[in-house]
Amino acid sequence: MIVLVRHADAGDKHRWAARDELRPLSPKGLRHAEESIVPLLAGLGVTRLLSSPALRCLQTLLPTGARLGLVVEPCDELAVRAPVDLLLQLLEEPSTDQAALCTHGETLTALSKAWNRTGRTVLDTDGAAAALAGTPKGGAWIIDGYHGATATARYVPPHRQVSSEH
Repeated sequence: MIVLVRHADAGDKHRWAARDELRPLSPKGLRHAEESIVPLLAGLGVTRLLSSPALRCLQTLLPTGARLGLVVEPCDELAVRAPVDLLLQLLEEPSTDQAALCTHGETLTALSKAWNRTGRTVLDTDGAAAALAGTPKGGAWIIDGYHGATATARYVPPHRQVSSEH
């Protein structure tokens, strides 16, 4: 099993004046990481946490790391502009089994296209090719059987009870 997580809410990137890699989670995103991502990943029994080096991705997994006693490992292959072929190689490594990987919407879109291009079969619960494009912030994909011939992907939407207030 591999869990692909899109980082939680980090506000509007167009209103952020500094380098985008330094953009933190919003208060809503911090609550989501605590209230939704932690229970999801803890319940799945993840044993490794890999994250894009972007602050918002690291912050999405840090509460899970604290809860499970795991270090969040920055991983260049998950960065927003990383070549998707490097991410494909990372996913093939046995060390990603039972791992949660936090990345960006653009990266998930590129990965979905790469699967189609390379003939990798990852089917959603309806039996169609898993389409990671458009995954909302805080959404996750649980990929079972990735290291086999055919993988299945189950989408877990962002926690609906995290309010946008505060």
